[in-house]
Amino acid sequence: HGLARFTGVSYKTFTQENSDLVHDHIGALLWDENSKSLWVGTYEGLCQFKRGKWMEQRDKSSLGELSHTRVFNLELHKKPEDPESSGLWVAYRGGAAFAQPSISGKGYQFQSFTVANTDGGIPSRFVHDIISGSDEGVYFMTLEGVVKAWYSKD
Repeated sequence: HGLARFTGVSYKTFTQENSDLVHDHIGALLWDENSKSLWVGTYEGLCQFKRGKWMEQRDKSSLGELSHTRVFNLELHKKPEDPESSGLWVAYRGGAAFAQPSISGKGYQFQSFTVANTDGGIPSRFVHDIISGSDEGVYFMTLEGVVKAWYSKD
């Protein structure tokens, strides 16, 4: 259990016991070239490994909905023509969330998409996968089918 990193010579294994990794069971990994960090979705939430340090990322806007929940998938949403609309999609048990760096530069702002706040637009609490399409649509794969959505900052 945990996450192993090859340094070129040896392996370093990160676990809850020897680091601030939030859980030893990993559900998703994603390298973000822009932030030079590794996003890690665990069975107990989302964390980020940056500059040799672990940081738990919590969705403070919806009472910590992303903490203590299983993260299934991570997807970068890049818009070269509009970098401010770029961010990280998180598929988790409970719905989906879009994370962007906060204006203060400390942490991330999250916008959650759930069965409750999309008026049934997301048909299931379990979003297992998210894919950004070439048509700028975002596709949520749920237990009840695929949902196509668009993200807008407005």
